[in-house]
Amino acid sequence: MVDLARLLAERGARASLITTPVNAARLHGVADGALRAKLPLDIIGLPFPPADDGLPAGCENIDQVTDNDHFLPLHHAVNRLAGPLESYLRALARPPSCIISDWCNSWTAGVASSLGIPRLLFHGPSCFYSLCDLNASTHGLHERASSSAETEGHETYVVPGMPVRVEVTKATCLGFLDAPGFEAFREDALQAMRTADGAVVNTFLDLEEQFVACATRRRSASRFGSLAQKLPKQLYEVGHGLEDSGKPFLWVVKDSEVASPEAQEWLQALEARTAGRGLVVRGWAPQLAILSHRAVGGFVTHCGWNSLLGSIAHGVPVVTWPHFADQFLNVDVLGIGVPVGVSLPVRP
Repeated sequence: MVDLARLLAERGARASLITTPVNAARLHGVADGALRAKLPLDIIGLPFPPADDGLPAGCENIDQVTDNDHFLPLHHAVNRLAGPLESYLRALARPPSCIISDWCNSWTAGVASSLGIPRLLFHGPSCFYSLCDLNASTHGLHERASSSAETEGHETYVVPGMPVRVEVTKATCLGFLDAPGFEAFREDALQAMRTADGAVVNTFLDLEEQFVACATRRRSASRFGSLAQKLPKQLYEVGHGLEDSGKPFLWVVKDSEVASPEAQEWLQALEARTAGRGLVVRGWAPQLAILSHRAVGGFVTHCGWNSLLGSIAHGVPVVTWPHFADQFLNVDVLGIGVPVGVSLPVRP
């Protein structure tokens, strides 16, 4: 969304990026850069609802979550931003020409409708995946897969209404926000997707022309990422694999993945053993800048859409490790990357 806001501002549109105080502080450098470039871009921090439901104070972003039990309270808290957003928009001298909101922020649909402001949907995955998700939901594919007695994950289901044959299993079935407790959030997100006035899609026609055409006809709004987190045993296996490879590497590790004293001690020891050959980056890393560097010979990725587009744009070979949602289909149907090892999802 930051990149999108900057692109709009570079084309003369005034863009206001609406977020929360913690995230606004993180984007201080973006605001300073826009000011130096004389771009009409503002970072607006709405007051975040008081912490409740067990959500720690100051937790305003998915990457701050260290306890899985906090994901649901965080979504509830974000939904309560509807009131502050509506108050902010009503106080403006001129209403915005449109609201562009992320798929997970379906609560913006009510605000846009209340104020009579057109709403455009931005969904991070591909146009292909968005079509799959909508069709699977419309035809009850999730319910059929969930109710199946088959437990090994081998039974396949065909996603209806696609211009190519798309098969999924119970284990790789489509869906964001598909964990227990998120059912209402998911249904709201899909409904907001169907009723959006338009869509912004991060793609290019050479890769997705038939799916963009299909979406247009139907009027459907169409490293390891910021959401995927590795279990400790997976973290250790990746680290030992990099160490044993004998090759130079750059490894991006989330702060939440090494929050425990044991993990920190283990990672520090690995850094000492691979000093001069390997570099471990904690937290965020400039992925596009890294992928564009000529020293990068390959990229191990969870197959999120932004990671794959960056790899394709810079001609970097990828080894695929899909975790959830669109990532399996990005590999299986679009044929991106080289799958290595087992094809079934890893379970805790």
